Amino acid sequence: MNYRIGFPFWKLAYKLGCTLTFRVIIHKGEEQPVYWCESPDIPGLVAEMPTIEELIREVRIMAEELIELNYKLKPRQTKFYCLNNIGHLA
Repeated sequence: MNYRIGFPFWKLAYKLGCTLTFRVIIHKGEEQPVYWCESPDIPGLVAEMPTIEELIREVRIMAEELIELNYKLKPRQTKFYCLNNIGHLA
């Protein structure tokens, strides 16, 4: 079962074994060929990489570190989903 960070009682859902999910907004750089992202659910989650694949890898690493730092939780498993259609960015 998945439960999004920021929903009511999300920490309780996590403690009961739910997978944490969070939203990510991906942008394509206008002047440079880079992709960057931000998350409305995890404070401080901002990353920039030259490819979407590298960006996704970095988001996974940063999210786990920031969840532990911001919320004092050791994430077992996290998933994220994009709020915008990244297909048109490639």
